[in-house]
Amino acid sequence: MRCILKRLEQLDLRVREVENSNGEGEDDQETIVKPMFPKDYTIFLNLVTFCEKLLSKRGVKEFESWLNPTIRCLIQMDRKFDGGVSGVYKLIELSLRIRSKIVEKRNDVLDLLAPFMATLLKRVTQLKDELLLSALQCVLASPDELVRRIGVSAFVPALKQSFRLGLRHNPIASFGLRTLERWSESQINVDSVLPILLPSLEPFLSLNAAAAAESEESLEAEPQNFTKKRKTQKKPNEKKSSKTEDLHDLQVHVLRLLGRLGGRNRFVTGSLEEGSQHDALKLGLRWASPETITMRSVPMSKMGTMNLVLGDLLPRVLRLATDSGHRQTKVAACELLHSMTIYIVGSDNRDASMISDQKGKLFEHLFPGLVRLATDVEPVTKKLFAPLVLQLVRWYSRPLTITIQGTTPTLLLLNAITDGVGNSSDGAIRDYCAKALAEFFKWSLKQSTQKQIRISHAVTVGSLLRRIYSLLRDPSPFKRYGAAATIGHLYV
Repeated sequence: MRCILKRLEQLDLRVREVENSNGEGEDDQETIVKPMFPKDYTIFLNLVTFCEKLLSKRGVKEFESWLNPTIRCLIQMDRKFDGGVSGVYKLIELSLRIRSKIVEKRNDVLDLLAPFMATLLKRVTQLKDELLLSALQCVLASPDELVRRIGVSAFVPALKQSFRLGLRHNPIASFGLRTLERWSESQINVDSVLPILLPSLEPFLSLNAAAAAESEESLEAEPQNFTKKRKTQKKPNEKKSSKTEDLHDLQVHVLRLLGRLGGRNRFVTGSLEEGSQHDALKLGLRWASPETITMRSVPMSKMGTMNLVLGDLLPRVLRLATDSGHRQTKVAACELLHSMTIYIVGSDNRDASMISDQKGKLFEHLFPGLVRLATDVEPVTKKLFAPLVLQLVRWYSRPLTITIQGTTPTLLLLNAITDGVGNSSDGAIRDYCAKALAEFFKWSLKQSTQKQIRISHAVTVGSLLRRIYSLLRDPSPFKRYGAAATIGHLYV
């Protein structure tokens, strides 16, 4: 351990952001981080793997004397590299997991962890991808005594996020369930947070494990427009796929946890009295009158032609695209929604500056859903909608789409993006909307003459700047962070 800690202190794990392009146009460019010293990063990853294999099987008792120096070294590394190294969180989680009972009795270790975990709980809403998963596991591995010190309510956002991500990544959901189960069996008072946490478990009970596995196999066997064919070989005596077993075990785990909670499990159904937009979307309510938009004479393979009323279809298609646990259904709904969105925007091309009240209600629900899908964890969904939302931003930044009176799709799109910039629970949505808002600013200048810029529109460059300034002055730290990220994208 002395050699490992000394080697960790010598590594330089700084990273830099670069634009990654898939060669398919400007919309596919994505900001990624790369290590400034790849050799040091390779050494660090090997050390993380070595420690996971070594400490998980051997040396658990001997590690007790190295617990304090190891935690101290890892916390210093996290501060040195601004919390951008996922391996640091993995090593801290490993240290807490293998000696969890000892940690609760070590006040020196708890004193080190308390400020670190309090900071990480606030930072976790700003992370995404692998860094987010590692940080969530590190937070949820906190010993019970540390949870009592900080307060169980501070861990609620992280636990809810683990359940939300767990719909597409089962291991993090299982980790969150074990954490909630441990809290309920210990002396931690979870009664006050159960009404907030348990509704996040309801989607797991509606998933079909067999159907999910079948959809995975069909997507791998048939080449899709946005996925590559994978070569899989099955053994003759192979049983059900591990994904089916994992999902089935996860559902059983949820049911056992609800059974242990007794009467308190009534909170799993949530509340429909809040009147939130997401609840209305789940119910599949109609957003506008049926005659708002209709696709006429759509050819069908066995039914000839028929008219499709999009006002009735959109709520249900968007619900399947955002919330379906059946992957094949989700992908099909996303492809249909993508086509319907392009048709609706195209049918609005003749007079994009003004739309009817009914169509305005439709856009008011559609645009926030598209923003959510643009940052979805499903790769097919993200590849479909991340470029589409940026294309809509550029399309509606034209001067012809801006007017002084009435409802405009530009205003509705800007409202959806501005709300996403201040999202308090999803860092991916916040970063993506910051990029989209900066994109709107740049393309507004590109597509406007000096005379048009001077005209007092409802949405101008000055109006957009006022939105950013308003976010910078907002009491919410998430809105201020989103506004700062937007300004950062303006200079890229």
